Amino acid sequence: MNSLLYELWDIGVLNITFTGGEIFLHPHIMDYIALARKLHMRVFLLSNGTLLNENIVKDLSELHVVEFSTTMFSLDHEVHDFITSHKGSLTMLLKNLQL
Repeated sequence: MNSLLYELWDIGVLNITFTGGEIFLHPHIMDYIALARKLHMRVFLLSNGTLLNENIVKDLSELHVVEFSTTMFSLDHEVHDFITSHKGSLTMLLKNLQL
């Protein structure tokens, strides 16, 4: 991935979006984000938000990530959790977004 980021930089790519699956499941995602920022790329993230924690939020803030996007299917816990198939996922998402 590092070599891909350098190749993208070499051809003049200015914006990069990390998406998945869930990006924060990848063990090196923060390294990739940091490298993209080091190369002065604008970084956009798409995550379900459930794996955020204070350390990740602090690091993303310090890296000046341009955008963090997530999907909230409903403010009704039953509806959101049914769609995600994970009981408590809306509660976790709301808690993490407050970070």
